[in-house]
Amino acid sequence: MKSRMSAKPKNQHWVPRFYLNYFATPESIDSKDPQVWFFFKRPEDGPPVCTNVRNVAARRHLYTPVITGGIRDWAIEVRLAKLESTLAPLWRDLATNFVDLGCESVRKGLSLFTATLMLRHPASLRMTGSIHEQLIAFYETLPRDSHGVPMIASVEHRGKVHRVDPSGE
Repeated sequence: MKSRMSAKPKNQHWVPRFYLNYFATPESIDSKDPQVWFFFKRPEDGPPVCTNVRNVAARRHLYTPVITGGIRDWAIEVRLAKLESTLAPLWRDLATNFVDLGCESVRKGLSLFTATLMLRHPASLRMTGSIHEQLIAFYETLPRDSHGVPMIASVEHRGKVHRVDPSGE
């Protein structure tokens, strides 16, 4: 049997399957293929549909962009898989038992999970990409030194001055 990363999943979830599984229908929750009800935001988009969790909150190659040479960069998917394998056992207890939220490591794990859920959503990924493009456009307008590095010492934003280290270190 191949490990998750050796199989290199093309269908990548922004809401992890281990989390979605706990929303499965009672008759499918303990099966190999748990089913969940999917509801559209707008009624005109269609009626509710019962589908496999692998079809929910997922997109092909969401975290594996094509890089130089036409190959995919799997670094983000590998890190997310490691995070999910760490959090999945905690989630079982959280969903079905009592979890001691007084425990700092539990709180940190839940905080990391929640923050990651927000940041890995396609809308957040688009926003981050847009901010990146804006920063590149801004830095391209600046004068450059003899090595092509933008000559900037600081940026002021909302009345606060932020030092810039253009060394790349």
